[in-house]
Amino acid sequence: MSDFVASRTLVTPQALDPTKHVNFTQGMVLGVDDFTQEFAYSAGRDQWLSRDAIGYGALCGLQVRVEDDGANGPRLAVQPGSALTRHGKLVCVDREFCASLAAWLAKTSANPTKLKLLKKRVFAKDAQQALTVYLTLAYRECATDNVPIPGEPCSNEDDAMAASRLKDSFLLELRLNPPEQIEENMLREVVAWLRNVPLDGTATTTLDAFLSALRATFMPMITSGIPPVEAFADPPAGLSIPTSQATAVYREAFRLWVSELRPKQTGLGAFVRAIRHALLLTTATPDGEVPPSTDADQRFTRRIQAAARLDEDDGTPGFLDLNAFAGLQVSADPAKAADYWANAWEVWKQIEQRWANVRATCATPPAETRLLLATVTMPVDTTTNANAVALGSNAVNDIVIDSVASPSVAHLRFLQEWLLGQVT
Repeated sequence: MSDFVASRTLVTPQALDPTKHVNFTQGMVLGVDDFTQEFAYSAGRDQWLSRDAIGYGALCGLQVRVEDDGANGPRLAVQPGSALTRHGKLVCVDREFCASLAAWLAKTSANPTKLKLLKKRVFAKDAQQALTVYLTLAYRECATDNVPIPGEPCSNEDDAMAASRLKDSFLLELRLNPPEQIEENMLREVVAWLRNVPLDGTATTTLDAFLSALRATFMPMITSGIPPVEAFADPPAGLSIPTSQATAVYREAFRLWVSELRPKQTGLGAFVRAIRHALLLTTATPDGEVPPSTDADQRFTRRIQAAARLDEDDGTPGFLDLNAFAGLQVSADPAKAADYWANAWEVWKQIEQRWANVRATCATPPAETRLLLATVTMPVDTTTNANAVALGSNAVNDIVIDSVASPSVAHLRFLQEWLLGQVT
C-alpha cells in the first residue's frame, strides 16, 4: 500500500506484443528487445490463461480488519496472502501491513483537489457523517540488484549502474473510487438467476424456452433501446427446470454464458439494478405534492451523473454510488417513472463510452489493474475544520469493513470436495 508501506522504486514495464515470440534463426543477432519480447510472450500466455480460464480474486489470506492503534486512532490491517489480479498476475503479500486511517485522511486532505473529492464523497449515515473508501491490491515490479554496465563518455557514476533483476512486488492503496469489475458483477447476476430457477420433476419447460428466458433477461445489454422492465430481473414466475433434463439445461446455459453473455457484457445490468434501487430510496415531495416535471427530471439526471462520477477524470467507469441519491425527492406520480428511466438511459450512454476503453480483447489485458480487497465505511467530520476531512469520534467501533463485493477464487481441490459432497 502506498499508504501502508515505505515507498519503493516502481517501474512500469514497456508495452510489448504478447502474441509475438522470437523466431530464433542461425546467425541472428539477439538484443535486449528480443529477450524482453520472448519473455512477454511466455508470461503473457500464462496471464491470458489465468484471465480467461480461472478468473481473478483473492486466493489465500488477505483478510482485512480494524485495530485500535492507541493515540494514532484506528488502523487497517491486511493479513499476508496471495491473489490473482485482473491481468492474470500472481501477487504475494508476504507479511501483515497496516495503515492509519487518521493519517491517510490528513494526507489526502492536504491536497486541495483530493480534499474536494473527499467532501463530495461524504454522506449522512446514522445521524453522523460517513465516508466510503476502497482498499485495493495491485501487482508491481521493483528494480533491484544493481550491477555495473558500460557507460557513455562523460556519464556520471549513477549512469554506470543498472538493475539486473525485477522483483515481484505489490501496491496496497486506499482509493476514493472502486476498481472496475464488470465481469465479476455480471457473473454473479447470471449465477444467481440460474440458482433461482427451481428443479421440478414434473416441469414441462423445454430447453429452448429456458434459454429464451435467460436471453430475455440478460441480452438487452447489447441492444440500443431502453431495456424492458423485466430485463435483469428474477426468473419469470412458473419457470422451472425438469429434473431429468437438468444436465442438458445447465450445459447449454454455460455455453450461452461463454458464447453470448461473457463477450458482450457491458455492465448495463448493474446500472439498471442501481437505478431501480435509487428510485426505491428516493422520497416523494412533502404532502404528496408533485414538483414540476422538468425540475424533477433534471435533479434525478444530475444525481445519476454525480453517482457515476462522470465529471471526474479518475472516476470508475459506470460505477454508481447510491449514497449520491440520499435525500433526493422525486415526483410521486407513477407515470413519471418512464421519464426517469429515459433520463437514466441518456446517462448510461455516457457511461458505456467509458466502459469501451477498459475492455480486454483476447491476449490484451484489461485496463484495470487493481483488485478490490474491501470496502471501508468510516465516520468522518467536516464541521470542525473547513479545510480538512477528519476521522470521527469513536471510529474504531463505527468503522464497517465489507468484503462481499471482493472477488475470490477457490482452488480445484476445494471445488472437487464440494462437488463430491453434492452427490446423493
